[in-house]
Amino acid sequence: MFTENNIKDIITKLDALQKKIIALSRDIEQLSLSLPKEEGEDKLVYDIPSTNFCGKVVGIDSGFNFKRHIYFDLFFVRCIGVVFDYKDNKINLVQYYPDKFFYPKGYILYSNIDSEDEQSSLNILRLKEEVNMATKLIIDHKPSFCFLDGSILPQYTDKPKRSENAILQYKELIRDFEKLFSVAEENNCFLVGCIKDSRGRRALEIIENIVDNIPKNISEKLNDIVLFNYLLRSSQRSFAFSYSSPKEKHPILLDFDDYWSNKVFAFYIKPSFKDCPFRVEFIANKDNLSEVADKISRVVCFLSSFSNEFSFPSVLIEADLRARIGHNEVDFFYNKIVDNLMIKDKFNMRRNRKPF
Repeated sequence: MFTENNIKDIITKLDALQKKIIALSRDIEQLSLSLPKEEGEDKLVYDIPSTNFCGKVVGIDSGFNFKRHIYFDLFFVRCIGVVFDYKDNKINLVQYYPDKFFYPKGYILYSNIDSEDEQSSLNILRLKEEVNMATKLIIDHKPSFCFLDGSILPQYTDKPKRSENAILQYKELIRDFEKLFSVAEENNCFLVGCIKDSRGRRALEIIENIVDNIPKNISEKLNDIVLFNYLLRSSQRSFAFSYSSPKEKHPILLDFDDYWSNKVFAFYIKPSFKDCPFRVEFIANKDNLSEVADKISRVVCFLSSFSNEFSFPSVLIEADLRARIGHNEVDFFYNKIVDNLMIKDKFNMRRNRKPF
């Protein structure tokens, strides 16, 4: 039972953990760590100088929603690309693709798909929309930076295990990602993924390999964002590190050509002291890793400086607002489809037609 004593116990435990994390972060700061060369950068924390920005940035995001039926699901995706054209640090022009307001795109998913692969199929459909939109806008607009809301790679949950059709879609998605990487490289565009609430532990694992005697009962409760929230000050970033090591054991990087799997890096950035850090992923060569990380971090910090409480690239905030799909929209399209079919109410999901 959730009682007053239960609440006090939870508060006591979390407060004690927070104090230990703060103490650990201070100990790490005082060590003046030198990171191993194979990780790409040697310092733990880097300052981000202010920048004057002139040029184009693109932000890509998608909203999704779905409606279930007894023998099929309707999946709706609205993917939008936003172009901010800056002149003297100010937005000179805003463009939306395919438009500022437009209907979402509907897909049919039949109920015979393996339940384990259903979520993978939905994610693949959404990611294909985003990746293809990013590719098109880089070609058409030649931006200096293209931002994705989320990772620049598919995730574990996006990889299907059984459904042959879903596996074929996933392989096609990998090819689409590699085409995006190539187009960005050919057009001298920095491709950047910004992850709001990552629970990754890759940077923490690197630090654990250098720092002796980090208490296991603390480290196992940590992730990168929690640690760097105390290690980073405003307008600072962490060291850039490879996406995974060893790469040959990573289930997603294995699906990419070695040319690309060896070029995926990340760092954490804290644009505002009133907000926690977020993760930034990007493509770079190891020999110019610091140069690329510095350029990206300056622009990310600039774009994220318009709200202290929610520090995130403004072009992605705008894309997110335009991409959202509300339940009323979904109901409208669903009813329009079902009303034109010989489908009775009894085929609606029982959970949605309870008489009580």
